[in-house]
Amino acid sequence: MKVVKKINNNFAVARDDNLEELIIYGKGVGFPTVPYELTDLSKIERTYYNIDTQNLAFFNAISDDIILVASEIVDVCREQLDTLLNPNVVFALSDHIAFCIERMKKNIQIEYPLMYDLQQLHYKEVRIARDAVKLINYRLRTNIPASEAAGIAINIINNEMTPTKQQTVIG
Repeated sequence: MKVVKKINNNFAVARDDNLEELIIYGKGVGFPTVPYELTDLSKIERTYYNIDTQNLAFFNAISDDIILVASEIVDVCREQLDTLLNPNVVFALSDHIAFCIERMKKNIQIEYPLMYDLQQLHYKEVRIARDAVKLINYRLRTNIPASEAAGIAINIINNEMTPTKQQTVIG
């Protein structure tokens, strides 16, 4: 795998054997002078394909820990939802989590009055989002409120690319 651009010390843009561009994550993969050939693929902990180049700035603006926890949440979504997700969902979710943590530090709370409707229409996304709040609090050692599950669920729903089975209308 050829590393072609450093994003930061742990993220880099690379090209795989099929010459597809991707973002790789691994401790120190962005540290060497680029371009270089990465021969030890075990250094790669995560890969991100089909990423909009506009999102590269996120890697410097948002902590690695937030991006990684968002990636874990997206992994759960891919396993449990009957839909495809926008490949850039990790960045939308990372941005939401970072902003939520900033709001919490400033003691700003957002009300999500649609939670009941979300639970009825998108129960899987809400269940994932509730677990996501717990994961975020554990991994990032923070204490975002349980109500933030609504915002996370909305992020997931907004990044679904195809209708789920429950949303398919037969007419």
